[in-house]
Amino acid sequence: DAPQGLIMSLALAFEFRVYPPHEHIIDVGQTLDALYIINKGMAIVKGALHTRGSVFPILAMARGDEASEFRATALNFTEVSVLHRDTLVKLIQPFAEVMKQFRRYCTKARMREEVIAYAAAY
Repeated sequence: DAPQGLIMSLALAFEFRVYPPHEHIIDVGQTLDALYIINKGMAIVKGALHTRGSVFPILAMARGDEASEFRATALNFTEVSVLHRDTLVKLIQPFAEVMKQFRRYCTKARMREEVIAYAAAY
């Protein structure tokens, strides 16, 4: 359970963007330094359909400096909420327990990605 003050700060930190059909939300080579949440519409991300409530790319929160190897494209008018990793870290830093959980989550996300990459290679 996150502190109420943190939840309010996070809610205010999101940016809202609207992408027209066929517009790239994330392009190949773009730095993955933000988390996207689809509010309305649909997008294709890594060949999978993402709709309302979908969150991507999860590893942006874990790493924050990696270049995208995929493209995310809006299928129709798509509204997304965007939270930059630096903003998230700055907001949760005063909350030691939340920061600890965030670091744990990032470590698990990195490990999961490495295991998947290793399995795909063999």
